[in-house]
Amino acid sequence: MRLIILVLLLQNFLFSQDSLFWFDMSKVRDSIPITPIVIDKIFGTSQLKMIDSLINDMRLFARDNFHVQTVSSYLSKLNLRTEDLKNFNHQIQDSYTRNLIHREQDFEIMLVCWPPHSSAPIHGHEGEKCWARVQTGQLNICNYEEVSRKPLSLKKIQELKCSPGFLDGPADIHSVENISDEFATSLHVYAKPYDECEIFDLEEGLVKRTKMNYHTIDGVLCDH
Repeated sequence: MRLIILVLLLQNFLFSQDSLFWFDMSKVRDSIPITPIVIDKIFGTSQLKMIDSLINDMRLFARDNFHVQTVSSYLSKLNLRTEDLKNFNHQIQDSYTRNLIHREQDFEIMLVCWPPHSSAPIHGHEGEKCWARVQTGQLNICNYEEVSRKPLSLKKIQELKCSPGFLDGPADIHSVENISDEFATSLHVYAKPYDECEIFDLEEGLVKRTKMNYHTIDGVLCDH
């Protein structure tokens, strides 16, 4: 009888929400390590869960060659908070920064940080699929269609003033500008990764190739 009472008391302790060992099973994904909620709060492992979940889902989408409607729907509904991305939020005043979250053969995920009134010139994505989701701040995104290269001619097909949660993509040729007096951030998914891109310089009438660099990789500052 004493043994039964002891077992019942132990069971109540292990699985009560106030216990160190209580698990929120509704938030568990198969390939993500399970940690108690109290440990999440102490060590910030909930942030890792969200990033791991995003990476795992992108791997699933890669099997279907990143079906545009499926990925767009997923990213538009993604509940990714500012604190989930804090390790990748590298801000400087004189330029936007490209901060790599994860990269593998089929895709890469990046957080871009935009100082006030900074911009990226009109550029292409090497024919790859690209999604950009505004996380914080206000961004102005212009999408273009290439009419000709000689002479260089582009047609602006869309200009969007974007608030947090807005998803653009998959884009081919576009420009991005932070139109506010505050920093802005955007989450980018590229399928597949690329190391160079084309810059469309309308003033000079030229298409230039430029090498792409990261400012941080997994939260660590790069040595350029």
